[in-house]
Amino acid sequence: MVVDFQHHYVPEQLARKKGLYSDEVAVATEDGVPRMTLHAKLYDAKAQLRDMDEAGVDVSVLSCHLGWDGSLEDCRVINDSYAELERQYDGRFVGLAHAPVLEGDSALDELDRAILERGLHGVTITSQVGGLFLDSPELDPFYDRVARLDIPIFVHPALVRKGY
Repeated sequence: MVVDFQHHYVPEQLARKKGLYSDEVAVATEDGVPRMTLHAKLYDAKAQLRDMDEAGVDVSVLSCHLGWDGSLEDCRVINDSYAELERQYDGRFVGLAHAPVLEGDSALDELDRAILERGLHGVTITSQVGGLFLDSPELDPFYDRVARLDIPIFVHPALVRKGY
């Protein structure tokens, strides 16, 4: 079985909300610096499935680069979208939960909801959550909840260097 663990899917609703939806290419910036490029296939699960089939990929593990620093509302949209993709395309997509890990109890509640109610299979964070290093004590409540849920964490490299 071939598993693509570096696979991004962006819910179209979220891209539109952030003004990043495009039939061509959109570039998101942070402080005037290009942060990421988004293209139309990022919002199109059927196009992604065709690409997966062409490349011989059986399963793709989903994460969303708009969610790593996203609001609670954005993370809910991602989590609900990923749960729906799993249901709709049984076995082809595996969704990772997103939660605004520095937002306290509401973030931890969303992580619980994504895993326990929506059925997602792990959580993804960036290597610099809110500019913090991964061993920052501010992240301990998040790590405690992840341990209690007994789920894996996928740490994606930070898109824009912060503090190195």
